[in-house]
Amino acid sequence: MNQILQYKKPIFLLFLFTLFAAHYVVFNQDNSLISDAQGSAEWPLLIDLLITIPLIYWMLFRPTIKQLFVKSSVLFAFGVLVGSFIIPESLKTLWPYLEYLRFIIIGAIVLIEISLVASLIHIVKQATNQTNNLEQVISNFLKAKRLSSRLIELYLLEARIWLYALFSRRKTFEFEGKQHFSYSNHNGNASNQQGFIFIILFELPIVHLILHFAWSPTAAYWISGLTAYGLIFMYADYKATLIRPLSLSQDELIIRYGVWGNTRLPLSKIESVSSHNKPVKRSKTSIRFCQFGPPNVCILLKPDTKLQTAFGFTCKKKVYLGIDNPQLLIKAINDTINQT
Repeated sequence: MNQILQYKKPIFLLFLFTLFAAHYVVFNQDNSLISDAQGSAEWPLLIDLLITIPLIYWMLFRPTIKQLFVKSSVLFAFGVLVGSFIIPESLKTLWPYLEYLRFIIIGAIVLIEISLVASLIHIVKQATNQTNNLEQVISNFLKAKRLSSRLIELYLLEARIWLYALFSRRKTFEFEGKQHFSYSNHNGNASNQQGFIFIILFELPIVHLILHFAWSPTAAYWISGLTAYGLIFMYADYKATLIRPLSLSQDELIIRYGVWGNTRLPLSKIESVSSHNKPVKRSKTSIRFCQFGPPNVCILLKPDTKLQTAFGFTCKKKVYLGIDNPQLLIKAINDTINQT
Protein backbone atom coordinates (compact mmCIF):
# COMPACT_ATOMS: atom_id res chain seq x y z
CA MET A 1 0.00 0.00 0.00
CA ASN A 2 2.84 2.40 0.86
CA GLN A 3 4.45 1.73 -2.52
CA ILE A 4 1.19 2.62 -4.24
CA LEU A 5 0.90 5.88 -2.25
CA GLN A 6 4.33 6.94 -3.54
CA TYR A 7 2.60 7.50 -6.89
CA LYS A 8 -0.47 9.24 -5.47
CA LYS A 9 -0.32 12.21 -7.87
CA PRO A 10 -0.31 10.04 -11.03
CA ILE A 11 -2.96 7.82 -9.45
CA PHE A 12 -5.20 10.82 -8.76
CA LEU A 13 -4.72 12.22 -12.27
CA LEU A 14 -5.49 8.80 -13.77
CA PHE A 15 -8.61 8.61 -11.60
CA LEU A 16 -9.79 12.04 -12.84
CA PHE A 17 -9.15 11.12 -16.47
CA THR A 18 -10.99 7.80 -16.11
CA LEU A 19 -13.92 9.42 -14.31
CA PHE A 20 -14.42 12.16 -16.89
CA ALA A 21 -13.91 9.70 -19.77
CA ALA A 22 -16.59 7.43 -18.32
CA HIS A 23 -19.02 10.33 -18.03
CA TYR A 24 -18.23 11.37 -21.60
CA VAL A 25 -19.07 7.85 -22.85
CA VAL A 26 -22.31 7.77 -20.85
CA PHE A 27 -23.45 11.23 -21.98
CA ASN A 28 -22.64 10.68 -25.64
CA GLN A 29 -23.82 7.12 -26.17
CA ASP A 30 -27.05 6.41 -28.01
CA ASN A 31 -29.05 5.56 -24.92
CA SER A 32 -32.74 6.31 -24.59
CA LEU A 33 -32.51 6.26 -20.79
CA ILE A 34 -30.05 9.14 -20.85
CA SER A 35 -32.09 10.99 -23.45
CA ASP A 36 -35.25 10.65 -21.37
CA ALA A 37 -33.55 11.71 -18.15
CA GLN A 38 -34.19 15.40 -18.67
CA GLY A 39 -33.27 17.38 -15.54
CA SER A 40 -31.44 14.52 -13.84
CA ALA A 41 -28.80 13.37 -16.33
CA GLU A 42 -26.24 15.80 -14.87
CA TRP A 43 -26.60 14.66 -11.26
CA PRO A 44 -24.17 11.69 -11.38
CA LEU A 45 -21.37 14.00 -12.56
CA LEU A 46 -22.36 16.66 -10.04
CA ILE A 47 -22.27 14.11 -7.18
CA ASP A 48 -18.83 12.98 -8.30
CA LEU A 49 -17.60 16.57 -8.29
CA LEU A 50 -19.04 17.33 -4.86
CA ILE A 51 -18.38 14.02 -3.04
CA THR A 52 -16.38 11.39 -4.92
CA ILE A 53 -13.44 13.52 -6.09
CA PRO A 54 -12.91 15.34 -2.72
CA LEU A 55 -13.16 11.99 -0.91
CA ILE A 56 -10.55 10.32 -3.13
CA TYR A 57 -8.32 13.39 -2.81
CA TRP A 58 -8.59 13.24 0.98
CA MET A 59 -7.84 9.51 1.06
CA LEU A 60 -4.67 9.96 -1.02
CA PHE A 61 -3.24 13.25 0.28
CA ARG A 62 -4.80 13.67 3.77
CA PRO A 63 -4.90 17.49 3.61
CA THR A 64 -6.12 19.81 6.36
CA ILE A 65 -9.75 20.97 6.28
CA LYS A 66 -8.70 24.31 4.81
CA GLN A 67 -6.52 22.69 2.15
CA LEU A 68 -9.28 20.22 1.29
CA PHE A 69 -11.79 23.04 0.86
CA VAL A 70 -9.47 25.04 -1.42
CA LYS A 71 -8.46 22.02 -3.54
CA SER A 72 -12.05 20.78 -3.77
CA SER A 73 -13.20 24.23 -4.95
CA VAL A 74 -10.54 24.28 -7.66
CA LEU A 75 -11.39 20.73 -8.74
CA PHE A 76 -15.11 21.57 -8.77
CA ALA A 77 -14.49 24.59 -11.03
CA PHE A 78 -12.37 22.41 -13.31
CA GLY A 79 -15.09 19.74 -13.34
CA VAL A 80 -17.71 22.30 -14.33
CA LEU A 81 -15.46 23.36 -17.21
CA VAL A 82 -15.04 19.75 -18.34
CA GLY A 83 -18.77 19.14 -17.98
CA SER A 84 -19.56 22.05 -20.26
CA PHE A 85 -17.73 20.19 -23.05
CA ILE A 86 -18.81 16.58 -22.43
CA ILE A 87 -22.50 17.14 -21.65
CA PRO A 88 -24.63 17.54 -24.80
CA GLU A 89 -26.60 20.78 -24.95
CA SER A 90 -29.88 18.83 -25.06
CA LEU A 91 -29.17 17.34 -21.62
CA LYS A 92 -28.04 20.53 -19.89
CA THR A 93 -30.51 21.79 -17.31
CA LEU A 94 -28.49 22.74 -14.24
CA TRP A 95 -25.13 23.10 -15.97
CA PRO A 96 -25.79 26.46 -17.72
CA TYR A 97 -26.23 28.03 -14.28
CA LEU A 98 -23.01 26.45 -13.01
CA GLU A 99 -21.17 27.74 -16.06
CA TYR A 100 -21.97 31.29 -14.97
CA LEU A 101 -19.62 30.67 -12.02
CA ARG A 102 -16.67 31.04 -14.39
CA PHE A 103 -17.66 34.65 -14.99
CA ILE A 104 -17.74 35.26 -11.24
CA ILE A 105 -14.31 33.66 -10.83
CA ILE A 106 -12.86 35.57 -13.78
CA GLY A 107 -14.39 38.80 -12.46
CA ALA A 108 -12.82 38.18 -9.05
CA ILE A 109 -9.42 37.52 -10.65
CA VAL A 110 -9.70 40.71 -12.72
CA LEU A 111 -10.61 42.74 -9.61
CA ILE A 112 -7.63 41.29 -7.73
CA GLU A 113 -5.31 42.14 -10.62
CA ILE A 114 -6.69 45.70 -10.85
CA SER A 115 -6.34 46.25 -7.10
CA LEU A 116 -2.80 44.84 -7.19
CA VAL A 117 -1.77 47.13 -10.06
CA ALA A 118 -3.38 50.16 -8.37
CA SER A 119 -1.59 49.37 -5.09
CA LEU A 120 1.68 48.85 -6.98
CA ILE A 121 1.41 52.23 -8.72
CA HIS A 122 0.67 53.91 -5.38
CA ILE A 123 3.63 52.19 -3.68
CA VAL A 124 6.05 53.06 -6.50
CA LYS A 125 4.98 56.72 -6.53
CA GLN A 126 5.43 56.97 -2.76
CA ALA A 127 8.82 55.25 -2.82
CA THR A 128 10.24 57.22 -5.77
CA ASN A 129 11.75 59.97 -3.61
CA GLN A 130 12.92 57.60 -0.86
CA THR A 131 14.53 54.52 -2.39
CA ASN A 132 15.02 52.69 -5.68
CA ASN A 133 14.82 49.25 -4.05
CA LEU A 134 11.21 48.81 -5.10
CA GLU A 135 11.08 45.06 -4.49
CA GLN A 136 12.01 45.59 -0.85
CA VAL A 137 9.36 48.30 -0.49
CA ILE A 138 6.69 45.99 -1.92
CA SER A 139 7.86 43.13 0.31
CA ASN A 140 7.70 45.35 3.42
CA PHE A 141 4.22 46.52 2.44
CA LEU A 142 2.93 42.93 2.15
CA LYS A 143 4.62 41.78 5.36
CA ALA A 144 2.90 44.62 7.20
CA LYS A 145 -0.42 43.02 6.20
CA ARG A 146 0.51 39.96 8.33
CA LEU A 147 -0.16 37.49 5.56
CA SER A 148 1.25 33.96 5.52
CA SER A 149 4.73 33.56 4.02
CA ARG A 150 3.37 31.46 1.14
CA LEU A 151 0.70 34.03 0.28
CA ILE A 152 3.29 36.82 0.46
CA GLU A 153 5.52 34.98 -2.02
CA LEU A 154 2.60 34.49 -4.44
CA TYR A 155 1.67 38.18 -4.18
CA LEU A 156 5.32 39.14 -4.70
CA LEU A 157 5.46 37.00 -7.84
CA GLU A 158 2.40 38.72 -9.29
CA ALA A 159 3.69 42.13 -8.17
CA ARG A 160 7.02 41.52 -9.92
CA ILE A 161 5.20 40.72 -13.16
CA TRP A 162 3.46 44.09 -13.16
CA LEU A 163 6.44 45.95 -11.72
CA TYR A 164 8.73 44.97 -14.59
CA ALA A 165 5.98 45.13 -17.20
CA LEU A 166 5.01 48.69 -16.26
CA PHE A 167 8.08 50.29 -14.64
CA SER A 168 11.05 48.61 -16.33
CA ARG A 169 11.99 51.87 -18.08
CA ARG A 170 12.94 53.50 -14.79
CA LYS A 171 16.52 54.71 -14.97
CA THR A 172 17.57 53.15 -11.66
CA PHE A 173 16.74 49.94 -9.80
CA GLU A 174 18.51 49.10 -6.57
CA PHE A 175 18.91 45.64 -5.04
CA GLU A 176 20.11 44.33 -1.72
CA GLY A 177 23.62 42.88 -1.71
CA LYS A 178 27.27 43.90 -1.99
CA GLN A 179 28.11 42.12 -5.25
CA HIS A 180 25.75 41.56 -8.19
CA PHE A 181 25.88 38.99 -10.98
CA SER A 182 23.96 39.07 -14.27
CA TYR A 183 22.58 36.20 -16.35
CA SER A 184 20.99 37.95 -19.34
CA ASN A 185 23.74 36.86 -21.76
CA HIS A 186 24.00 33.25 -20.60
CA ASN A 187 23.21 31.18 -23.71
CA GLY A 188 21.35 34.18 -25.13
CA ASN A 189 18.74 34.33 -22.34
CA ALA A 190 17.43 37.84 -23.04
CA SER A 191 17.74 37.70 -26.84
CA ASN A 192 15.87 34.37 -26.99
CA GLN A 193 13.10 35.77 -24.81
CA GLN A 194 12.85 38.79 -27.08
CA GLY A 195 12.55 36.50 -30.10
CA PHE A 196 9.66 34.55 -28.53
CA ILE A 197 7.86 37.81 -27.72
CA PHE A 198 8.05 38.97 -31.34
CA ILE A 199 6.82 35.58 -32.58
CA ILE A 200 3.76 35.71 -30.30
CA LEU A 201 3.05 39.33 -31.27
CA PHE A 202 3.14 38.30 -34.93
CA GLU A 203 0.92 35.22 -34.60
CA LEU A 204 -1.61 36.60 -32.06
CA PRO A 205 -3.87 38.51 -34.55
CA ILE A 206 -3.57 35.76 -37.16
CA VAL A 207 -4.61 33.01 -34.74
CA HIS A 208 -7.42 35.22 -33.41
CA LEU A 209 -8.90 35.63 -36.90
CA ILE A 210 -8.59 31.92 -37.65
CA LEU A 211 -10.33 30.96 -34.39
CA HIS A 212 -12.98 33.66 -34.89
CA PHE A 213 -14.09 32.46 -38.32
CA ALA A 214 -13.21 28.76 -38.18
CA TRP A 215 -14.39 27.91 -34.66
CA SER A 216 -16.05 30.42 -32.34
CA PRO A 217 -15.80 34.20 -31.77
CA THR A 218 -16.15 33.64 -28.02
CA ALA A 219 -13.34 31.07 -27.96
CA ALA A 220 -11.18 33.41 -30.06
CA TYR A 221 -11.52 36.24 -27.53
CA TRP A 222 -10.89 33.93 -24.57
CA ILE A 223 -7.78 32.39 -26.10
CA SER A 224 -6.48 35.75 -27.30
CA GLY A 225 -7.03 37.24 -23.85
CA LEU A 226 -5.10 34.44 -22.16
CA THR A 227 -2.35 34.73 -24.76
CA ALA A 228 -2.15 38.49 -24.16
CA TYR A 229 -1.76 37.92 -20.41
CA GLY A 230 0.95 35.35 -21.12
CA LEU A 231 2.63 37.93 -23.33
CA ILE A 232 2.64 40.41 -20.44
CA PHE A 233 4.32 37.76 -18.30
CA MET A 234 6.94 37.04 -20.98
CA TYR A 235 7.68 40.76 -21.41
CA ALA A 236 8.05 41.18 -17.65
CA ASP A 237 10.29 38.13 -17.47
CA TYR A 238 12.44 39.52 -20.30
CA LYS A 239 12.82 42.87 -18.55
CA ALA A 240 13.51 41.20 -15.21
CA THR A 241 16.23 39.11 -16.87
CA LEU A 242 17.92 42.33 -17.96
CA ILE A 243 17.46 44.13 -14.62
CA ARG A 244 17.29 41.67 -11.68
CA PRO A 245 20.69 40.30 -10.58
CA LEU A 246 21.84 37.52 -8.33
CA SER A 247 23.38 39.23 -5.31
CA LEU A 248 25.88 38.26 -2.66
CA SER A 249 25.75 39.75 0.82
CA GLN A 250 27.90 39.03 3.85
CA ASP A 251 25.85 35.99 4.85
CA GLU A 252 23.45 35.17 1.96
CA LEU A 253 23.29 34.45 -1.74
CA ILE A 254 20.15 36.23 -2.92
CA ILE A 255 18.94 34.38 -6.01
CA ARG A 256 16.82 36.50 -8.34
CA TYR A 257 16.12 34.97 -11.74
CA GLY A 258 13.59 36.48 -14.10
CA VAL A 259 10.30 37.13 -12.34
CA TRP A 260 10.07 33.54 -11.05
CA GLY A 261 13.33 33.06 -9.19
CA ASN A 262 13.33 34.67 -5.76
CA THR A 263 15.01 32.83 -2.90
CA ARG A 264 17.66 33.38 -0.27
CA LEU A 265 20.41 30.86 0.37
CA PRO A 266 22.38 31.32 3.62
CA LEU A 267 26.10 30.88 3.00
CA SER A 268 26.25 28.72 6.13
CA LYS A 269 24.12 26.12 4.28
CA ILE A 270 26.57 25.80 1.37
CA GLU A 271 28.80 22.72 1.35
CA SER A 272 30.67 23.53 -1.86
CA VAL A 273 30.47 25.51 -5.10
CA SER A 274 31.77 24.25 -8.44
CA SER A 275 31.51 24.92 -12.16
CA HIS A 276 29.11 22.84 -14.25
CA ASN A 277 28.54 22.32 -17.98
CA LYS A 278 25.98 19.55 -18.43
CA PRO A 279 22.18 19.60 -18.81
CA VAL A 280 20.28 18.89 -15.60
CA LYS A 281 17.03 16.94 -15.50
CA ARG A 282 14.19 17.88 -13.20
CA SER A 283 14.63 16.32 -9.79
CA LYS A 284 13.04 16.49 -6.36
CA THR A 285 16.48 16.91 -4.80
CA SER A 286 17.64 19.90 -6.86
CA ILE A 287 16.40 23.25 -8.08
CA ARG A 288 17.44 24.99 -11.30
CA PHE A 289 17.69 28.69 -12.04
CA CYS A 290 18.45 28.57 -15.74
CA GLN A 291 16.49 29.77 -18.77
CA PHE A 292 18.29 28.57 -21.91
CA GLY A 293 21.04 25.99 -22.18
CA PRO A 294 22.68 24.05 -19.33
CA PRO A 295 23.58 25.72 -16.02
CA ASN A 296 27.21 26.55 -15.35
CA VAL A 297 27.31 26.64 -11.53
CA CYS A 298 26.45 23.86 -9.09
CA ILE A 299 25.99 24.60 -5.38
CA LEU A 300 26.00 21.56 -3.10
CA LEU A 301 23.93 22.19 0.02
CA LYS A 302 24.28 20.82 3.51
CA PRO A 303 21.72 18.18 4.61
CA ASP A 304 18.15 19.29 5.36
CA THR A 305 18.53 22.71 3.73
CA LYS A 306 15.16 24.32 2.97
CA LEU A 307 14.64 27.00 0.36
CA GLN A 308 11.58 29.21 0.05
CA THR A 309 9.99 29.48 -3.38
CA ALA A 310 6.75 31.03 -4.61
CA PHE A 311 4.98 27.78 -3.66
CA GLY A 312 6.40 27.31 -0.16
CA PHE A 313 9.49 25.78 1.42
CA THR A 314 11.25 22.88 -0.25
CA CYS A 315 14.16 20.71 0.86
CA LYS A 316 16.96 20.46 -1.72
CA LYS A 317 20.46 19.04 -2.01
CA LYS A 318 21.72 21.05 -5.00
CA VAL A 319 21.13 24.42 -6.62
CA TYR A 320 22.05 24.94 -10.28
CA LEU A 321 22.59 28.41 -11.72
CA GLY A 322 23.11 29.73 -15.23
CA ILE A 323 24.95 33.09 -15.09
CA ASP A 324 27.19 35.22 -17.29
CA ASN A 325 30.41 34.91 -15.27
CA PRO A 326 30.39 31.66 -13.27
CA GLN A 327 34.03 31.79 -12.14
CA LEU A 328 33.53 35.25 -10.66
CA LEU A 329 30.53 34.07 -8.63
CA ILE A 330 32.30 30.90 -7.44
CA LYS A 331 35.32 32.92 -6.27
CA ALA A 332 33.14 35.54 -4.56
CA ILE A 333 31.15 32.90 -2.65
CA ASN A 334 34.27 31.04 -1.53
CA ASP A 335 36.02 34.27 -0.48
CA THR A 336 32.99 35.44 1.50
CA ILE A 337 32.62 32.07 3.25
CA ASN A 338 36.33 32.02 4.14
CA GLN A 339 36.09 35.51 5.63
CA THR A 340 33.27 34.55 8.02
